[in-house]
Amino acid sequence: TPLLERWGYDPDDTVRHVSWWLDRTHSDDHDRLAGFLEQARSGDHAQWTLAYRFRKADGDWAHVVGRAMLVRDPFGQPVSTQGAVVDVTQPDRAPESAHTLGHLTETIDRASALVRRLRSLMRGVPLVPTLLDPGDVVRAFTPSATRLIGREIEFASMAEGHDLVMAEPAQLEQVLRAMLVMAREALGGRGRISLTASPLRLTAPLAFTHGIVPEGDWVRLRVVYGGSGQGELGSARDRDAHIVSPGDSSDAFGMDQVRRAVAAWSGHVVVSSGAHEGNTISCYLPTAHRMQF
Repeated sequence: TPLLERWGYDPDDTVRHVSWWLDRTHSDDHDRLAGFLEQARSGDHAQWTLAYRFRKADGDWAHVVGRAMLVRDPFGQPVSTQGAVVDVTQPDRAPESAHTLGHLTETIDRASALVRRLRSLMRGVPLVPTLLDPGDVVRAFTPSATRLIGREIEFASMAEGHDLVMAEPAQLEQVLRAMLVMAREALGGRGRISLTASPLRLTAPLAFTHGIVPEGDWVRLRVVYGGSGQGELGSARDRDAHIVSPGDSSDAFGMDQVRRAVAAWSGHVVVSSGAHEGNTISCYLPTAHRMQF
């Protein structure tokens, strides 16, 4: 896969067996990952999330978040385990730092709490992490987005590529909705808004107000807005204000919730403005790579 090539391995020479993967797992994480995979094979749980370290061909360590899901046959018997591996290594940090791994685990715990809270906000709709194409989500959401923005604002959407990410489809749509509502309110009723989904390879880290988007392969979901009455999102306090979806005050979902949701998928939210590009809200989601044992 592209991920193995990035880590310096030749996919043609790679042994496609779980033992090959376990042999290259950090000794402090080996038993946890082995138990994780055994649970996957035995079918004790429907899905799992685990942070661990994997040795690259040059001997350095990649920080990895793995998610797996059990596939059953029509009779309910487990037949295979499928999932995704996301490289979340920060290039400017010590790869073997136990603190960093602990931080990843805490992020996963916070993500689980967020999912439980969002389930109640969305009236019991299950939010199941899955391997998905964000472009498909954008295409399916476009008719609703057009109605959400209204007739006074010119709207366009485009989805490029078919790179995959690991996210909850319903929650991702909620993130897109919040981004569009924030752009609509900033425009004051007139102007232009575009929504795009496209693959992006960063060859150098991208610095922004809240941190750094590391180099690597990403899918960028971007809302660009401008035109008549072109306005920015305002102060940090304004940007973090709750945005209420029309007709249902229980669906409050603002910039703070967007950042938390995207961070749960190991992604980043970047808000910027410029004379040429206009005002933008961008979500960078790390490309996920399909694995099967």
